[in-house]
Amino acid sequence: MLGFDTETRPTFTKGRINHVALLQLSTATDAFLFRLCKLGIPKTILSLLADPNILKVGAALKNDMDLLKRSAKIKPGGFVDLQDIAQQFQIKNLGLCKMAGIVLGVRISKSQQLSNWENVILTEAQQRYAATDAWMCFQIYEKLSQLKKEVES
Repeated sequence: MLGFDTETRPTFTKGRINHVALLQLSTATDAFLFRLCKLGIPKTILSLLADPNILKVGAALKNDMDLLKRSAKIKPGGFVDLQDIAQQFQIKNLGLCKMAGIVLGVRISKSQQLSNWENVILTEAQQRYAATDAWMCFQIYEKLSQLKKEVES
């Protein structure tokens, strides 16, 4: 299983949409940041994103998928949206920040959200923010899965 997220350079011009600049994948212990604005989307990443046997967990996946599809022919497989799972637990606040607080009791900063993800070099704060988002998706899914098992027992 992998936590999943993307970052896109914000646009402040109506009608303009930027391509995904950064793809984040996380395990329980490690996060991987792929600079798609520099690399494109490698075939190995496309294969991973299409593999239905590798669970990829993210929040508000529709937007991420729509933006990724603008950059490459992608056939997503094995994706689970935390927002769908959270609703099963009667969680109404479906943003990642809110879910992290409700499910894990932690607060995550969104201060880098509107930063320039196409910078030549990402700052340490940007890297930490991006890695944390994917890792939080992983952690929230783990916790909700554990709670679901406890309820069913």
